[in-house]
Amino acid sequence: MLPVTLGRPLQTLRAGGFTLIESAYAPSLALPQHGHDEAYLSFAVRGSFDERVGGKTFDCARYDVIVRPPGERHSNRYGEGGTRCVLVEIDAALLARIREHTAIFDVPARLRRDVQPIAMRIHRELMSIDAASALSVEGLVLELIGESSRRMHAKAPRWLGDARAYIHEHWPERPSLADIARAGGVHPSNLVRAFRAHLQCSPAEYMRRLRLEHAKSALASTHRTIAEVALEAGFYDQAHLTNAFRRRFGITPAQFVQAARRIS
Repeated sequence: MLPVTLGRPLQTLRAGGFTLIESAYAPSLALPQHGHDEAYLSFAVRGSFDERVGGKTFDCARYDVIVRPPGERHSNRYGEGGTRCVLVEIDAALLARIREHTAIFDVPARLRRDVQPIAMRIHRELMSIDAASALSVEGLVLELIGESSRRMHAKAPRWLGDARAYIHEHWPERPSLADIARAGGVHPSNLVRAFRAHLQCSPAEYMRRLRLEHAKSALASTHRTIAEVALEAGFYDQAHLTNAFRRRFGITPAQFVQAARRIS
């Protein structure tokens, strides 16, 4: 029996106790809350998606890996340019053995971004399936789970919340690393390590995401030009915003504006 996917199935591969299916999802498709009997890993290989699960919303760019325990109810919204995702279903018997060695399937989460290269290799195998692909993919999925388990980290320090709050309040002013570290009361090197360990990004990357979210909101809710929004959000020009926007959301600002106007 194939895994349940509410998208359009493109290809499937069984690899040991794992079943992988690549599916396509229509632009701006919103899936209501639903669940799957088995545990899953999932990641986008084209476009982006949001997943609401366990009281949290995860904003997932390409190759961000979501882990979901069996039966966990969740909802999804896919990017304006359409999305393609790889879903990895874990057989119940295999999951029981895996859980003897890791806790990553205990709660829904987005895995650390330093496992993205493994997700990319899994996708490459699916793009050119041959006689060795099942064995290779089984090993890659186990490697992804193993690396994620090894890198599980302790609770984030309280001062990290102060540093994040400072960025949220002052990002239009382009605060320096020293400014952000001072807000948290720590040395800049400790700040960078904590961001990598707990948020899977640098302070600069975190700030760039806020700028992009601001630009996305402004483009959807105002009639200002893309160039005007780019400057307001702290980008050098429209081309700079376009490149960053496409990398983050899998669609250009112009395409996003067209889609938003069609909906409204």
